Amino acid sequence: MFRSLALGALLLPCGFALVGCGGQPRVAAPAATEKAADAVAKNAAGRPDATTPRKIRYTATVHIVVRNLDDASAEVEDLVDRHRGYIAKTERIGSSGLRRVGTWTIKVPVEQYRDLVQSLAKLGFVERNSSDSEDMTEEFVDLQARLKNMKVEEEALNKLLKDGANKIEDVLKIRDHIVKVRGDIERAEGRLKFVESATSLSTVNLTLREDAEYVSPTAPTFSGEISDAFDSSTRSLKQTGRAAVIGAVAVAPWLPLIVIAGLVVRYLYRKGKSLAEPAVPNRRRAREPNATAVEPNRPDPESPG
Repeated sequence: MFRSLALGALLLPCGFALVGCGGQPRVAAPAATEKAADAVAKNAAGRPDATTPRKIRYTATVHIVVRNLDDASAEVEDLVDRHRGYIAKTERIGSSGLRRVGTWTIKVPVEQYRDLVQSLAKLGFVERNSSDSEDMTEEFVDLQARLKNMKVEEEALNKLLKDGANKIEDVLKIRDHIVKVRGDIERAEGRLKFVESATSLSTVNLTLREDAEYVSPTAPTFSGEISDAFDSSTRSLKQTGRAAVIGAVAVAPWLPLIVIAGLVVRYLYRKGKSLAEPAVPNRRRAREPNATAVEPNRPDPESPG
């Protein structure tokens, strides 16, 4: 480790000397600085030792059957407050005649995690109680070491840019490298904050299911349902009557025109029907009912005269 640090310390003055002696900066200076910083990072990024505080992310899943969801919900909120946590998300599902279900996503300090889970288990019959943990200590320590080394590299590049670069192309290359290092630093800082937050607050996913079907205090009785049906039918009849009256009033101004149009249609219909019937001879209309009777003025064909 000391050998790498010494190498890095020697490379920086050499780069400055090359710039001062020749009057022109060498492009290899940023590369030398990067190699030195990488060597330092590889040696400095160690493993967590016994004195390093553990960074563990805890997640619990608890399913409980309760007698009354309203009472249990109030107890959940009270327990969360007493354990210095907060409810990140909550949802209740169900209506009258069904079993209601409530879900909570609870965030609680890691030191209160186990006590809260044990207290929640006393609310009713526990159907499921599982716990999951993820050790993030090694990632946390590695991020801290990398972040420290990248900041050292950034400081060295800034110093090199200020004191050792004279040519524009060298200045641009050093600046590009500084931008890259700064981006890596910001990503590492963001991830470090996430690990710190995830391991300082534990998550409890709680589900409460009511034991019996829920009956609303305002649920209607049989007689109430009959009364509601009669009232609904009466309202429908009234609405139908109102609609009929309004329709009749709306049609009233058109009644004369409708009557005239009806009479014209009737006249045309009868006129067309009479024209369509065939003409009947007058002699057939005058014929008596007895078709075999002889007309009085017509002579008998069999008589001689």
